[in-house]
Formats: sequence, structure tokens, C-alpha cells
Amino acid sequence: ELVPVHIAQKKGDDIVVSVAADDAWAFVTTMCGRFAGAIRDELKSAKAGVTLPTLSAGMVFHHKSQPLPDVLAKAHDHLSLAKNSTRGDGASVSFLDLTADGDRAVGDRAFTVEELTTRAGQLDRVSRIPAAQRTQLLTLLRECHETAYRSDDVEPPEEALERRLGTMRIPVLMEIAPDGDSGRQSRVALRRALDVARWWRPVRVEETA
Repeated sequence: ELVPVHIAQKKGDDIVVSVAADDAWAFVTTMCGRFAGAIRDELKSAKAGVTLPTLSAGMVFHHKSQPLPDVLAKAHDHLSLAKNSTRGDGASVSFLDLTADGDRAVGDRAFTVEELTTRAGQLDRVSRIPAAQRTQLLTLLRECHETAYRSDDVEPPEEALERRLGTMRIPVLMEIAPDGDSGRQSRVALRRALDVARWWRPVRVEETA
């Protein structure tokens, strides 16, 4: 499926690409996958042990009213994070969603393209969870991260999250947080999946390996 894309040369081998938010994940996984395939085809005769070039991306989801220089600066920051996450050993993506979290991302936002491809089916299912339920979970996850002082008469957000997961009993969430676990590792995994799912649209993504 073709999507509208605006491409502008930036400097060196970096380019700026603008697509609709709904198309972003499908575009970046397809772009990185095709790049990897083209490089492999071009360098079939390369000696064993030669490190092949990879393509990484820094993505920013934003409203059209956001000043472009600010968006480009944040995209550059996340491109650096993506590259550093794999040290050039694989295609990767790091992202910031200004429409949800403002200027700062919470936690690790870097993914390898291989991880996104492998988990595409799981992310499809998370994206199909009603938006209201995803928002409830994200609100509790933010409270788990942000709450420093708690009153004894208020349910701790970790307990509220565990109770909510137990009430929902959504299979894909139980895969990510087994038995409704609200421990830190499960919270991080849930947050990453839900943050991606906000703009993820169920599509087939190309293999990168």
C-alpha cells in the first residue's frame, strides 16, 4: 500500500521524512527492512565478517502546529538514541510522542526493527484494545512512574494497575504481564507496547533477516 511521503535532504546521509502518524510505523519498518535487503543483495560477495551498513530512525509524533525546528532537533536526538542502542549492529528506531507525553519520553523508547517485526502480531492485538482501556492503563503506568508521595488512604497505583489488569483479562496483556503482574519489568514492557500501539496500525511488515 502506497502512502503519501515528503522527503527532504538534510545533510550527509541523514534525511528527513514526513508521513501521517497512522502510517509511521508501517513506513519505518518497511523502509528499514527494504534497506537491509538491498544492502545484502548489493554486497553478496562481501568477505565474511564485514559489517554491513544499517539504517536507523528517530521518530517524532507531533501536531502540525509544533515548530518544525523543535521537531527536527528532537528527531535528531532520538536518531542518536536509536544508533547507540545497537551500536550500529542492527536497524533500530527510537521515538517520542509529543501528542501523548510532551517533550520527554518516559523509559527506553528504542526498538530494533527486528523486534518490531517479530512482535508485529502482538502489537496488532494491543492496538485493537479499545482506546479508553489503553488510556486507563497508561494513566496508571504514568502514576507508577511519577508518584513520589502517597497517602495511606489512597490505593497505590501499582495495586490499582494489577487490579485493572485482572479485571480486563485481555489475553495479549496477560502475555506481556503474566498473571496481571505489576512489577517494574512488566510495567516497562506494558508501557513500551502501549506507547507503540497508540499509532500502530495492523499491517504486514517486511522481514529484516
